[in-house]
Amino acid sequence: MISSPSTDRERFKLRFGPYEPPRTAPGEVIKCLRFGEVRVGKISHGQMPWPVLEKSTSLILCGDLVRAIRQEAAQAVAFHWGVTSSTVRKWRRLLGVGRFTEGTRALNDLNAPHRVRRAKEMTLSPRRGPRRESTHVASFLNPLPARTVRSRPRRPVNPDARAWTADENRLLGTMPDRTLAQQLKRTIGAVRARRRMLGLPPVVSAKPWLPEHLALLGKVSDRIASQITGHPISSVRAKRIGLGRTEPGAKHPSRRQTRAAFAVTTKPKVFGVRWSPQEDRLLGSMSDGALALKLGRSVEAVSMRRVRLRISLAQPIVKSWDDEEVRLLGKLTDKEVSELTGRSRVGVAIMRRKLGIPVVRGMAEPWTAEEDRLLGTATDAVVARKLGRSVLGVSKRRMRLCVVASSLRRWTTEEDKLLGSVSDAALAKQLSRTRGAVEARRQKLDVAPCPTARND
Repeated sequence: MISSPSTDRERFKLRFGPYEPPRTAPGEVIKCLRFGEVRVGKISHGQMPWPVLEKSTSLILCGDLVRAIRQEAAQAVAFHWGVTSSTVRKWRRLLGVGRFTEGTRALNDLNAPHRVRRAKEMTLSPRRGPRRESTHVASFLNPLPARTVRSRPRRPVNPDARAWTADENRLLGTMPDRTLAQQLKRTIGAVRARRRMLGLPPVVSAKPWLPEHLALLGKVSDRIASQITGHPISSVRAKRIGLGRTEPGAKHPSRRQTRAAFAVTTKPKVFGVRWSPQEDRLLGSMSDGALALKLGRSVEAVSMRRVRLRISLAQPIVKSWDDEEVRLLGKLTDKEVSELTGRSRVGVAIMRRKLGIPVVRGMAEPWTAEEDRLLGTATDAVVARKLGRSVLGVSKRRMRLCVVASSLRRWTTEEDKLLGSVSDAALAKQLSRTRGAVEARRQKLDVAPCPTARND
């Protein structure tokens, strides 16, 4: 078998370089053509080191990577940037790049002679005998092959199917699809498909809410409100959460209830509607999620439209740090600085790391002499519950004072004399030991259990 002349070096060769990674570091904010202003999480370990999106594994689409996607072959980009070919094809669709680039054409020209020679060898193979050249082989041998167009078998035409009239088209979008389907004596799928083809939004039928019904929400339970108003309990719950009211006896709404309320209060998604100039002017003025909620479109559609028009997200207004706020860093904990300055703890931590200031741990209350005397008298968990401290803090304090743990302290003569006088459970509670330790000590000394003890 003849090997291909295009070795791995030729297949993965970058023909329109050189390419350089952007000069950035983790924690900095750079511009991505896909997500807008993003923060760098780390640097990838591929042939071409590249910044990675924070809390993600996606590469940031910027710089020479965009130029390589527009010019190089998909195999070369995937090899040097450490991604798959499907990821490169996805980037091409986002950037509006066609299937064939200059690098793809150069790679095809390099492999064309080998493919023609291989096609001839397969045609004249002695094992299988000579065979007629296929259309695929003829496409390499003939400069302008004559292609045979085969007609696909069509679905049989339904004789009962009738065309849509102008009056029926005007009724689309004025009532729910189910109601219109019953009125026109058509299927719901046909009505829905026709409405979407004309770009009309669906009509959601819902029972109107009266003022006296709204006054009941939050005062009685959702089940009682559903029985009084006639609304489903899911609609009552979603409407109550949308009004910011809580159900009597409940502290906070669950995540499922919040999602249900959000699904009811959001606008219906629009399918197949073209973008108007007014909608295009709103791209980048707010986040994709907020704009999708405003326009009634999906977040993916808004993001794809913005990237296709090469519009970046509006840079959020970031409050600058003054000298007084910077002086607090390193003197107080991040939580205390966040409460004093009105910033988030994440923002405070990022600014502190950027300035190279070490973290300040919260100081615990000092230990008293009475608390130190309790160490070792019982297990660390029991002492921690008595003192209101953490088990780790009690354990560290005990080891710092060289106090033997309760489970490791030796038995005294007075404790040995008490064995067998009472039950093991009562003695374990009296000596601050475990019942297993008391029972093991009694069996080791061959002491009989207390006869009056209950065998539990």
